[in-house]
Amino acid sequence: QYQYLDASGSPVGSIYSVTGTITGDDSDEKGITIEAVLGSETAVRVRARRITPKDFKYNGTVVDEIVFRDLYGAIPDDTTDYGNFTTIHSKRKRTPRATSVKQPQLKLTGTELVFKYLGGGVFDTVRTENTQAVQSLIRLLRDPVVGNLTLTSANMDRLLASQDEVETYFGTAYAGQFCYTFDDYKTTAQAIISTIANAIFCSAYRTGHAIDLYFERPQLGPSRIFTSRSKIPGNEKWTTKFIDRERYDSVEYTWTNPKTNIKETIKIPEDGGSNTETIDGIGVRNYQQANWAAWRAFNKNIYRTTWVDVTTTADGKFVKPWQAIGVVKGSRVAPYDGYVVAVNGLKLTLSQPVEFVDGDDHYIQLKRRDGTVEAVRVLPGASKREVLMVSTPSEEI
Repeated sequence: QYQYLDASGSPVGSIYSVTGTITGDDSDEKGITIEAVLGSETAVRVRARRITPKDFKYNGTVVDEIVFRDLYGAIPDDTTDYGNFTTIHSKRKRTPRATSVKQPQLKLTGTELVFKYLGGGVFDTVRTENTQAVQSLIRLLRDPVVGNLTLTSANMDRLLASQDEVETYFGTAYAGQFCYTFDDYKTTAQAIISTIANAIFCSAYRTGHAIDLYFERPQLGPSRIFTSRSKIPGNEKWTTKFIDRERYDSVEYTWTNPKTNIKETIKIPEDGGSNTETIDGIGVRNYQQANWAAWRAFNKNIYRTTWVDVTTTADGKFVKPWQAIGVVKGSRVAPYDGYVVAVNGLKLTLSQPVEFVDGDDHYIQLKRRDGTVEAVRVLPGASKREVLMVSTPSEEI
């Protein structure tokens, strides 16, 4: 029964009734929803009561208790797009096992629909399904709640190029996928960006208002070189370890199988090890991507034998995560770095003698004025301190 209330909360008009019937012949709980179509009044009061008598003459045992559990109000909602929010209504059968769960959860698989960035400052005009990491990253970076960044066309084009580089290197679009839902409002924008980048073997870094990705792959040479001129003396420590109990000797990589939505584990080696690194592949939902990530982590642990701790000059602030750098070892008796003494066309006179090995190609690493490195192929000169450059460097020496 329900009755309308005025603005002061006083009942107005008649009491209206809507009925429903609950039936059952077993011990499971039963439920029913009684709906009433209301008018446009501001408020209403509601009560429920049983209108059929209990059978007190029945000689058996009857558990016959009706409880008024919940009261809801609903209005039509014609919203076609909730933006970053997805609302799902579910219906559960009222069984003793179901009602015993105080905070039930609903797990399902969904695919985001986005206005994909097509390049050149142009976005698609129709939302389409997306599993590409960079498309999700661009959407979140531009989202006013998450990243709140105004990305330039050049920045977004570079992000697209990173996606293409990853997929081209591995030969499949699976390598560039990211499949994960950020459902915790406490997750920071930095954590979201890092999570997406790590899933596709990249690192993210920020330069001003731009966000860029660097794909970890075999590199032709170091991005920067630190010699005696760019290191602080007395703060250099080298460590070499081949056998160490603290080092990881195995990997367990967990990923989600899209066919079963169950987490599976890739073990390298299959029989495990004495010190295992456990990795949760967040956003990884295909075996190829998970297998590559697991082997990459394993090889890093196995082949990482040398560590260097060094304090550099201001050049160090330009180092980017995951990019290879060169540090000339300064603890040796004979220095391994040097400088150009004289230039005569393509002929360079060096401060230190160098040795050439027959059959090998040799390169000289030249440090540009902005701190980056250029490798130029060289041939033997007239003496051990002379080399002949095969090509002209980009900057005058």
